[in-house]
Amino acid sequence: MSALPSLAQVDLSAVQDPRLRVGLQFIHARCLDENFSVHDLAPRMGCSPSLVRQLFQRELGLCPVRYICRLRLANVLRLLQADPGLTIKAAMYKSGFHDSSNFFRLFKKYLGITPRRFRIENFPIDL
Repeated sequence: MSALPSLAQVDLSAVQDPRLRVGLQFIHARCLDENFSVHDLAPRMGCSPSLVRQLFQRELGLCPVRYICRLRLANVLRLLQADPGLTIKAAMYKSGFHDSSNFFRLFKKYLGITPRRFRIENFPIDL
């Protein structure tokens, strides 16, 4: 599962800006929740939405939405690895994705293969 390291969450001790650290803690605690929204970040961090985007871009090199997506995808991979009997859709929903076409598109974009191909390659079924 070579994709996991590139999808791993940021080490909070390496984050310079305390507002960004607060935002990342909030994301790590809530991004898998069904009702989590990136719009909740600005008030939590005590800054404007545009400053939130700037802080993410400056320190992490990506926007908050992309960071959250990567965390959710990493969780899907962990769930599928932990329970090979879990359906891809169940792992998707447990990881905060609610639109299957968007999930499949993002999975392929970040991992280079479809979820089904990932499962076949990483968890072959012995017959």
